[in-house]
Amino acid sequence: MLQEQLKKYLYICLYIHACQEASKCEQNAEETGCDPISTPENGKIYCTNGNIVGSECAFACAPYHSLVGSSKIKCLQTSSGLKWSNSTVVLCKINRCKPEIDMHVPGKFVTCSKTNEVTSVCHFKCLKPWYMVFPTRTIRCLPNQQWSGKIPCCGRSCGLFRPTDIYIILESSEYIGVNAWVKMKKSFKDMLGRFDISSESMKISAMRFNKDVDTDNIIHMDDSEFWYKFDRLPHGGKGSNTGKAIRYLVNNMMNKESGNRIDVLDVVYLFSSGKFDDDVSEASRELRESGALVYVSAISSSEPWFNKEKLNQIAGGGKYHLDLLDSEDAIEYPYYYPWPGICGRGC
Repeated sequence: MLQEQLKKYLYICLYIHACQEASKCEQNAEETGCDPISTPENGKIYCTNGNIVGSECAFACAPYHSLVGSSKIKCLQTSSGLKWSNSTVVLCKINRCKPEIDMHVPGKFVTCSKTNEVTSVCHFKCLKPWYMVFPTRTIRCLPNQQWSGKIPCCGRSCGLFRPTDIYIILESSEYIGVNAWVKMKKSFKDMLGRFDISSESMKISAMRFNKDVDTDNIIHMDDSEFWYKFDRLPHGGKGSNTGKAIRYLVNNMMNKESGNRIDVLDVVYLFSSGKFDDDVSEASRELRESGALVYVSAISSSEPWFNKEKLNQIAGGGKYHLDLLDSEDAIEYPYYYPWPGICGRGC
């Protein structure tokens, strides 16, 4: 009897001990949990209960970064032990725009605040003389990982090698001061001097007028001494018969015999005082019918003889075809914008 009671007590003791040990193991397992998780650089991790069994963790990245790996994981009890449901190797990769900008292009200087990363601002500058940035000097890497515009390039502006016949008509009267005359000629030379002037590309002719056309000082196309003669065009004379000058241009200079090429663009640039001593309507109509692009420039004046209506009539009313300068000082600025007919993307 005693022996049977001892067996019973021993059984109960062993059972209780086993339960206690099992309970202790389970408790230790919960305390140990899954392997610790490292917070990704430029990111954060949010867990419901740390790394204990059943805990769910979510990863999040800083603005302008993309998550690489699992966005959510869970601590699970498996036959082989405690494990996360997916890999804990998670990265927060910074967002970038494509293509990556080449910072070492010959003839171009580029500075970017953050290379090609989102929010980076890149500025472009051309190093070669007479080269310009197209289509814009600055672009930004946007949050959608797209550049704000096309990658700028450096090219020779205003179609420097495009076949064009240029005609310059300069009013030389008492209404145009000597200072304005000198500045105006310099401005033309600064601008057109950048072009390739030859029989295969651009050709230029120039004339001055007052009450009459100065036929003695006309500079015809294909003249190898064009700029030498242009610098020496004299100032002075009375009256401003602009209609007469335009008619002479159409009838005597814009023809094959005078070097005009029928199959290329004609561009006429008139510098005027805004004073008109004759009618310009018929001559302006003939000029427009020739197909030429006409640009008119004048210094605004409060004088009663200043006639903006006639200036517009010559220009044809087209956008940017009439340039009214505020003063003589404005002549010093290069005439880039009045040339939409021959300017454009140079690369």
